[in-house]
Amino acid sequence: MDSNQLSTTSKGITLPKGRDDLKHCPVAMRLYDHAVATAGFPMEAVAVLAATDTGIRSASESVRSKSVTVKSFSKDYGEYTLSAVVLAHLTMVEDMLNVSRPLKPDTMAALAKKMARMLLDDDMDWNLADIRIVADRLADGDAGQVFGGLTTPLVRKAFLEYMCEKMDAFTEKRNEEAWRYNEIWDQGIDTRRSSVDPRAEIRKHREAAHDYQLRKYKEGKP
Repeated sequence: MDSNQLSTTSKGITLPKGRDDLKHCPVAMRLYDHAVATAGFPMEAVAVLAATDTGIRSASESVRSKSVTVKSFSKDYGEYTLSAVVLAHLTMVEDMLNVSRPLKPDTMAALAKKMARMLLDDDMDWNLADIRIVADRLADGDAGQVFGGLTTPLVRKAFLEYMCEKMDAFTEKRNEEAWRYNEIWDQGIDTRRSSVDPRAEIRKHREAAHDYQLRKYKEGKP
């Protein structure tokens, strides 16, 4: 996990007193309604989602953020709750586009579950802001033209393309850290006390990215 990511999702979180407290986050409002109607759905998860920084608009900003990771979110509230977050985003995309052929509820729920599992299985640390970014791109048409409604291939393609973009952003971030590391070393400051060598992290990330692409190629997936 990136050192900038929150490891405890509930840190500093205040539960909403009502739906009006969530006007700044429509997805959280939708999940609030779901939590009210569904026994056992964690209201704290709704509060965590509402606290996500909406100013994060790109993969580059995401890797430098402190947004809660999907892995820590799922650990605290369950994979079902993470799937509900993905489902809320995708449903809102179709609402915004006013599609003529929306996915059937069961199909949409199954798709959200698959995407949530894919994010948890990925070597990169996805965060809650990343899900919103992908949803925004789907709504804006940046991930591909939506004809009639969302489709499983289109949604999956949007997540995979952003996944590659975030890997590039992570590499760029590590490169910047390596440059700073080298500058400090050149100035004669002993950095050997640090437990993390940014250059080793870059090599590790590049190997992971290569292995990921090779695995997808062997599976016959983009």
